Amino acid sequence: QVLHCKYLHELLQTHYKQCLLLDLQLRSNLVQEFFHQQLFEFIEKYRKQITYVLFLFSAVLVFAIYNSINAPIEFNMVKNERYLKVIDRLKDIRNAQVAFKSVNGIYSNDFEELVKFVDSAQFTIVQKRDSSYMQYDRVYRIDMLREVIVVDTLGYVSVKDSLFSNTDSYKSMASIPIDGIDEKFKLKADIIDKNGYNVPVFEVRVSTDLGAFALDD
Repeated sequence: QVLHCKYLHELLQTHYKQCLLLDLQLRSNLVQEFFHQQLFEFIEKYRKQITYVLFLFSAVLVFAIYNSINAPIEFNMVKNERYLKVIDRLKDIRNAQVAFKSVNGIYSNDFEELVKFVDSAQFTIVQKRDSSYMQYDRVYRIDMLREVIVVDTLGYVSVKDSLFSNTDSYKSMASIPIDGIDEKFKLKADIIDKNGYNVPVFEVRVSTDLGAFALDD
């Protein structure tokens, strides 16, 4: 009889647990159905507003994707444009230095000196021509033909008019030509020995860190 009562007790507990599980499942299903019903009613009630929000979200998402693709392209375009400006400025410095050397025999080591040179210096315009004449040779005791090169000075022309006739950009050649960058080029001139010859040289430097030239602005 004791075993029989114990068996009935366990059986009742098992059925009770099953009933609880079934009840929980039914409640869960009812909650899900209720939630779905409420969600459906909410969507139906605010369909236009939800459509507008989704449209706005889609537009923002499209813009973000476009910007992520286009940003590197624009970065490279701006970087190349700024590099070209720097290269043009370096060409101006080179032309001024070449003119300075043609007059003084060496390159300038200072931008202020270079600017003053462009403002005031002049090129000498010359003409070279071959010529010859007869000269008595004491060794052979006869007149012999001598060939020479005659250099005639034809006039003078301003360095400024020759190199920078339509602009005064040379006055700021020391500055990096990028808006928002308040930095200057570094100029150094020297004379080096090359195969026994003294060769004038010059160097213009600009930091490559600027070279991206403040592209994060």
